[in-house]
Amino acid sequence: SADQLRPDREPSIIDTAPARASVLLWSVALGMTLAAWLAWLQWRNWRDSHNRPFARALHQLRHVDEAAPEAWQAVHRAFDQTAGRVLQIETLPALFERAPHLQPRRAEIERFFAQSNERFFGAGPPSNLLSVRALCHELRRIERRHERRAAQSRSSIPGCWHFCRSRCCHC
Repeated sequence: SADQLRPDREPSIIDTAPARASVLLWSVALGMTLAAWLAWLQWRNWRDSHNRPFARALHQLRHVDEAAPEAWQAVHRAFDQTAGRVLQIETLPALFERAPHLQPRRAEIERFFAQSNERFFGAGPPSNLLSVRALCHELRRIERRHERRAAQSRSSIPGCWHFCRSRCCHC
């Protein structure tokens, strides 16, 4: 009967403060982890842009006229660093042995060295001067692509437990 029914029990209120605090703590930890990861990526890209030969040369070219001797010398230094030795037109095969990834631009590189030789040791700058900035920009693109491929092949070595960017430990 109706007089035997008991009234509904008041629901107990669950304290959500600890769960909210935990969610907030983990959200902050996630945000800090993502910020640290992005900062590391930015730092790595900045470091690469200042440590690679053609990246350094491209940075130097931003501050000088591309027809200036300093521009040509900056690109020469990049080639020398890439080859691991001072290069002249006669020693270009050493560059392509050490950096075969530059082979697709061999004709332009040979033209650069021929024009450079004429510019500094011949009758002066040739009439149809090569764009040093465009060449350096293209070589920087190749350099970056080559570095990415090299890093991928190093990190895919069996037994490699971290993503190394240089020959270290067992990689």
